[in-house]
Amino acid sequence: MVTVVNSCLDIWVVSWNRPPLYEVDFGWGTPEFMGPASLICPRQFLILSNPDGGVKVSCSMEMEKLDSFVKLFHELLPVNV
Repeated sequence: MVTVVNSCLDIWVVSWNRPPLYEVDFGWGTPEFMGPASLICPRQFLILSNPDGGVKVSCSMEMEKLDSFVKLFHELLPVNV
């Protein structure tokens, strides 16, 4: 039996920002990208470090909710051109 707890309200935010992922060398140089192969849970945000010192944010979301998310994202974080 599987119990589902109102998962439509859940948001998962996970940070892989601090581990030195880009310092790993398996013998052919440092990696271009280090992160999970996929995000399997909806509404999961993964914060990853970037070799240039910045961050990348991966996000998984249901397709029917994507337009609303993009609209809200742009309203909250306007881009200065």
